Parts: sequence; structure tokens; C-alpha cells
Amino acid sequence: MADFNAVTARAYALQEQLRAEGYEDDVVTAAIESETDLFRVFDRVAERIDQDNRSAVIARERAKRLENRADRNTEFLDFLMRTIGNQTKTERPTATVFYQTNPAKREIARERAKRLEARADRNTEFLDYLMRTIGNQTKIERPTATVFYQTNPAKLEIDPDTRLADSLLTVVPDKPAIIKALKAGEDLPGCRLTQSRSLRVKTL
Repeated sequence: MADFNAVTARAYALQEQLRAEGYEDDVVTAAIESETDLFRVFDRVAERIDQDNRSAVIARERAKRLENRADRNTEFLDFLMRTIGNQTKTERPTATVFYQTNPAKREIARERAKRLEARADRNTEFLDYLMRTIGNQTKIERPTATVFYQTNPAKLEIDPDTRLADSLLTVVPDKPAIIKALKAGEDLPGCRLTQSRSLRVKTL
């Protein structure tokens, strides 16, 4: 970290000096590249971001394939359970197959993709810092990557104490409150609690 701090400090001091002397951005950038190691770090970080993003996509695609395969196998087991008869649980030597009420939607573990995406996000923030260290650059073309700032779509921000006209407001049902009321026995026309079931396989 000490070496990196020295590199960024040297690059920042150099660009401040050259700008004070009236040099244009392209001259400042060329000087930083030739007289410091900042662009070597820049290139390495850009490459890592690209690699992590690509690997994350591959990991998520693999997780999706595994999820689809598990769904197909579960559907087949469900068919077999219904073929056997009105069974809600079957114990076998290697597994127990049963129906579970109100299950949470099954999620395939995607921890690797999440870690890669998180690391890419951190490196993107780091690259932003390097861009600002270099100077007033909105786009830098390198041998392995082009790094640039993109204008994002406008994002609406509303202050907490803002009062809006009724025509700009919507009413969203409070589902937790409705569920609580129904469970307490209240009669709410148009609202009901439903329960579904899905097949679960518990290996021994």
C-alpha cells in the first residue's frame, strides 16, 4: 500500500504542477504515463474488473442451469409421487421426499457470482479514484480497455417533508398488516390467505 500511495501521490503532484504551468489535459496525461507507474496500476485494475464481470456472468449462468435442472427433477418426482397415490411424504433408503407448505422460493447458491460482482464494484470505485487522480478526464483509451464516464438516467429524489398532489400519489396495500388481520380472524372482502405446497427432497 505504501508503494501505491507513493505512486498516486507522485501522479497527483505532477498533474497539479503541470496544470499550474498551463499545460493541457493531453500533455498532463502523457506526463503521468511516462513519469509514474499510475497507468500500470490503472491497466491492471481495468483488466480485473473485466475478468470479474465475465466470470460473474458465467457463474450466474451455471447457477441458472443447475436451478432449471433441479426444477425439472423436482417436477418428475412430483409426478412419481402422484403416480404412487395421494402421498405427502415418502421415505426411501437414500432420501425422504415430502411436501412442505408455504416454502420459501428455492434459491441456488450464487455466492461466487456475488463475490465477483462485489469485487468488480470495489475495483470500479478504485478506478474512478485513479481517473480523478489523473485529472479532468472523461475517457481514457488503453491497450486493453477503454474507461469512460457514462451519464446515467435521471434519478428522482423526493425530500421526506415534500407534499405532493393526490394525482401524483398511489396507495399500496400494506400486505403484512392485511395478513396479520386475516390471521386474527378479521373479514376483509377481496383478501384471503392461500397456501401452496412444493416437493422437497431430504437426503440421508
